[in-house]
Amino acid sequence: MKKIYMLGIALVMSSMMNTMAQDNVVVSFENQTLNSDGYWIGEVNETGVDDGYGGTTYTCGYDESILHLTTSYSVYYWSGYAISNRTDTVFADSYAGADQYNSAVGKAHSGNNFCVVYSYGQTIDITAEGGSLISGLYFTNSAVDMQSIMNGDSYMGEAFKQGDWLKLTVTGTKVDGTTASVETYLADYQSEKADDHYFVKDWRWLDLSALGTVKSLSFALSSSRANDYGMTTPNYFCIDDITIPVTTGISNAAAERTNGMAARYNLNGSKVAETQSGLQIVRMADGTVKKIMKR
Repeated sequence: MKKIYMLGIALVMSSMMNTMAQDNVVVSFENQTLNSDGYWIGEVNETGVDDGYGGTTYTCGYDESILHLTTSYSVYYWSGYAISNRTDTVFADSYAGADQYNSAVGKAHSGNNFCVVYSYGQTIDITAEGGSLISGLYFTNSAVDMQSIMNGDSYMGEAFKQGDWLKLTVTGTKVDGTTASVETYLADYQSEKADDHYFVKDWRWLDLSALGTVKSLSFALSSSRANDYGMTTPNYFCIDDITIPVTTGISNAAAERTNGMAARYNLNGSKVAETQSGLQIVRMADGTVKKIMKR
C-alpha cells in the first residue's frame, strides 16, 4: 500500500512538472479600457511635466502579468505603446487622427485588443525579480507603414521599390546590463526578383527565446529609406500575444493571492480547491512541490 501511495505522489508530481514546463502566460492587452474611437494612448495624471513647447506630457503605463509598458502622452503627441481594437486597415486621415491605431490585419491576433508600438526609447519592463524568459510575440505592420510602403508619402517619397527594406530589431536587456537582439523584416524588397518582394500584412510569430532571461525589451525600426535626420519610413508597427513561460517566476502575483500556492492537485493529478479534504499535492509559486493533508 505504501508503494502504491508513493507511486501516486510521484506520478502526480511528474504530471505537474510537465504541466509547468508546457504552460505559458499570454499578454494580450485585453485589460485596458479604450475610448469611443477604439484606442488608448494614456491619460492626464499627476506625473505631468512641461514639455518645453507649451504643453504638458504625462507618463502613463499599462500593466499585465509581469509586464509594464510605458507611454508618454500629451494632448498633441504620444509615443510608446497604444492599445487598440480598431478593425480598419487604411490610413486615410492625418497623424492626429484615429487611423494611426489601425493594423494591416484589421483585428487582433487573439481576443479584441492589440498593441500599436510607436517607440522612442520606451521599453517593456519585466517586473518579476530577476527578470524572465520571453518566448516570443506576434507582430505585423501598422496601417500607417503599409500605406507608405505601398503608395509612398510626402515625407518618405515614392513607394517601396527593389532594394528597399524595413527591419524590426527587438533588444533584451539582462539584469547585468548586457543585451541580446533578434531581427526580422516588416518589409523586404531587396531581391532582384519582384515575386520575392513582400510586406507583412498578417500576424507572424517572432521567437524571442534567444534573448535569454531579460529585465526589459526595447524595439527599434530601421529602413533603407533614411536621410541625415534618420529613418523616413513611419515608425509604427503592431504586436500582440507576448508569450511568457510560466516556469520563470511569473506567478508572483498569484502567489500573493494564494499565500504562495500556485496550484493544488489530488492523487489523480486533477486540480482541487483549497477547501477540499484529503491529501493534496501543492505546487508553490517558486516551483517547489509539497504534500498537505486537508481534514
